[in-house]
Amino acid sequence: MDKSEVYRDLIRHENELTNHRLSWFILMQAVLFAGLGTMWGKDVTPLLILSAVGFVVCIPFGYVLSLNDAAISSLLARWSKDCDNQESHPPLIGFDKAKFVWLLPWNSVPYIFGCTWIGILWLLCTRYQVGT
Repeated sequence: MDKSEVYRDLIRHENELTNHRLSWFILMQAVLFAGLGTMWGKDVTPLLILSAVGFVVCIPFGYVLSLNDAAISSLLARWSKDCDNQESHPPLIGFDKAKFVWLLPWNSVPYIFGCTWIGILWLLCTRYQVGT
């Protein structure tokens, strides 16, 4: 097996992991938002719990998705170091020079959801004046 094929397979595997993790994360967030919408206007305690769970779930998913991005970057760096003649091989991925990497979905979506949950928690706390 050619060295470039090995690197492509490793990058493909990391890409599949990113896809699976992002899909499960979005599904989990959708279920939490559906529960929030169903219970909105009723007792505030379950709403606070759902919002807190929604926010807490964002933290490990954001971390793991950033690790996937770091793994792909590491593979690309190793490829450029290991490859003797890169001009004789097609690029491993289509485009790796993104200017705003933090805007890519697997980097930004956990933070967007996390900020949304913080906003909902703030809204619930100010609207219902929790703790008074």
